Amino acid sequence: MASYFTRMQAFLKEIAQLSMGTNFRPHHEAAGSDGLFVVQMKDLDNTSVKIENLDRLDLKPPRNVTFLKPGDIIFRSRGRTTTAVIVPRNIGKAILSAPLFLIRVKDPSYVLPKYLCWYINQTPSQRFLYQRTEGSALKMINLRHLEDLEIPLPALSVQSKIEKIDAMLMKEIALLEEIKQKREKYVEKILMRAASWP
Repeated sequence: MASYFTRMQAFLKEIAQLSMGTNFRPHHEAAGSDGLFVVQMKDLDNTSVKIENLDRLDLKPPRNVTFLKPGDIIFRSRGRTTTAVIVPRNIGKAILSAPLFLIRVKDPSYVLPKYLCWYINQTPSQRFLYQRTEGSALKMINLRHLEDLEIPLPALSVQSKIEKIDAMLMKEIALLEEIKQKREKYVEKILMRAASWP
């Protein structure tokens, strides 16, 4: 393989294919079951794609379009958040809308997609990208700047451990948030009873 792997790090463009999502003209309308699923900025949450919210648009796939597949990484190139999410297993037949970027790992035997997504979202990467944002009112990242992001490449076993620990952390955060919401509702109910006590 290429010599950059011996450095234990690589530029993102060396280990992944990067491309911009497809531009759609605004006249495209929602379609029925025959429409094409399109992933847009609104369909992303903190960690993944909200499959249940995807729109079907009444259009034919552009020529040479790249369909999303599980393990692809979607990067937010505009706005206050410049983070990435992983495409889930049940994505179906869908394409990506601009201005989102598609990142597809070239060889998963050297870098795991979930590890790569995790690292893009970490402080060193976010600092690198923030320093290269363009625009004043609407911040954006140029594709060439994203390509120049350097990615550490520990052993595959280490990458796997990192992604598993991160997944456990995300699950714990989600559970704590659920507990917090239930506690708030419980306390609210008690206080409402106290307020209405004769």
